[in-house]
Amino acid sequence: MAVKLNLLPPELAVDKNLGAALKITRSLGIISLAAFILFVVGVSGFFIFDSITLKNLNTDVNTLTSQISVQSTSEQQIVLLKDRIKKISSIQSTPTSLSNLIAIDPFLSNLSSTATIGELNVDSQKMNLLVNFKSNDDLSNFLKNMSNSGVFKTVTLTSFGLNPSSGYSVGTSIQIK
Repeated sequence: MAVKLNLLPPELAVDKNLGAALKITRSLGIISLAAFILFVVGVSGFFIFDSITLKNLNTDVNTLTSQISVQSTSEQQIVLLKDRIKKISSIQSTPTSLSNLIAIDPFLSNLSSTATIGELNVDSQKMNLLVNFKSNDDLSNFLKNMSNSGVFKTVTLTSFGLNPSSGYSVGTSIQIK
């Protein structure tokens, strides 16, 4: 058994109740210090974990932002492409003047060498033609061919002129059937 040695004089000695309270206070102080250390370690771990999570989220946000900008550009290109396709289809659906050119071509190729074409305006509905003839025979042959053909709906004489030096000038407005 260990010997307890008290060197304090009896009037300075701690009484039993105060000694028990001091023991309990010392135990509570040690427990509080351990709890505080555990709390500090836990909070530090929480902040470290949150900072790592925040860095990962920032990386994800930057990646998604770049993907959105790339997709935004491609979506703009798709919208522009759709708009161009609509414009192309509307242009393709408009009537062409090719049929009018094909219809008038045989008459223009059969002109004599002295006849000259002054003006030819072609659209999808009608044609305006100005031809100069040196001789009366060329003029009458051209007009007969035009009136006898079944290709045209109407052939309207819009102008007629005679110049002694250049010959006859005939303007016509032609509509195809």
